[in-house]
Amino acid sequence: MGPSVSVVIPTYNREGLVINAIESILAQTSPADEIIVVDDGSTDDTPLMLERARKANPRLRQVLRYFRQENQGQSVARNKGLQEAKGEWVAFLDSDDVWLPEKLACQVRALQEFGTRSQACFTDVQFGGTSALKSTVFALRREEGRALTGLVPDSLGLLLDHAPTRPVWVQTLITKTDLAQGVGGFDPKLRYTEDEDFVFRLACQTSFCFVNKPLVLVDRSLAQGRHTGPNAIWDRDEFRLEQNQYRFEKQLRLSEGMPRYVRRATLKDLRNLHSAWANWFLQIGNLRKAREAVSVAVKCRFSIAIFVKYLLMHVSPSLVRRLVCLKSRRSKPYDA
Repeated sequence: MGPSVSVVIPTYNREGLVINAIESILAQTSPADEIIVVDDGSTDDTPLMLERARKANPRLRQVLRYFRQENQGQSVARNKGLQEAKGEWVAFLDSDDVWLPEKLACQVRALQEFGTRSQACFTDVQFGGTSALKSTVFALRREEGRALTGLVPDSLGLLLDHAPTRPVWVQTLITKTDLAQGVGGFDPKLRYTEDEDFVFRLACQTSFCFVNKPLVLVDRSLAQGRHTGPNAIWDRDEFRLEQNQYRFEKQLRLSEGMPRYVRRATLKDLRNLHSAWANWFLQIGNLRKAREAVSVAVKCRFSIAIFVKYLLMHVSPSLVRRLVCLKSRRSKPYDA
C-alpha cells in the first residue's frame, strides 16, 4: 500500500468545470485517499452538481469531502482544505484544470526514489484553452531535456529564475501535509500569486524533485481580462502591483540569513516592481508618484537602465511617458 494522499480543490462558480477536475483525480492509476472541495462562496449550482455527482458515483461518495465558506479567496479556501487533510501527503488542483492519469503514481515513485532528500515534487504543465500558448512549462524554460526524474540541486535558485514563466505550478505539486501546514499554508492576505509565495516558503524547508512529464493540463482561457465576481479585481493593474509588492517585501524579510543571491534576486524583483509602479503612475498622469517610485527602484538594486529612467523622469518626463505608453501596447502595462 502506498502513502495516503489528500487532494485539495478550491472552487468558485465553476459548476461546469470542477467535475472534470474531480474525475481526473478519480482516474488516477495511483488513487487519492480523499478529495477535499472547498467552495469559496459560489453563487451557481456547484453544491447541487457535486451532490448529484456523489449520488451517481459510489467511489465519489467514499472520497469526496465538501466544505463551503463565504468568499474569502483561494488562499483561505486552500488553507481550509489543508486543515482538513488527513493524508500523509497533500496535492492541489484548481477547479478548471485536470491531471493526467499517471500524475500521482509518477510523483509517488519519484518521492520514494529520493527519500528524505525531498518532501515536495512537481511536474511539467501542458497549457490549454487558448490558441496562443501550446507549449509546456519545461519547454518554455528550455528544460525539457532533463532526465525523467531528478532532484533539484537548488530549489530556491530555480524559483527565483522565473522567466519566461514560473517553474513550479501549485497544480502540479505534492508535498508532505505536515510540512505544508508547518510553513503556514497560503497567505490569506494574498489573492494573487499566493501559490508562488507558498512554494517559495516550502523551498526554504525542503529540496524539490521533479517528474519530466506534462501531467497537468492548465486551462488558460480564464486568463487576464476574463475574471468575474470577486476575482474581477485581478484585472486591475494596481491590484497586481500591490499584491506583488507585498509578496516581494515579505520574501525579502524571509531572505535574512539565506545565501546572498536570494536577497539580490528579491531586490531585483522589487526594483522591477517599483519601476512598474512608475509606469503606472505615469499613465494615469501622476508625475510626482512616478518619480517617487523610480527613486525607490534605484535604491532597491542599481542598474544602468533604471538610472537612465530616473534621469529622464526628471529631465524629460513627457518622453518617458510616451515610451511607457508605447511599450504598454505591446506588453503588460505593469511590466518594468
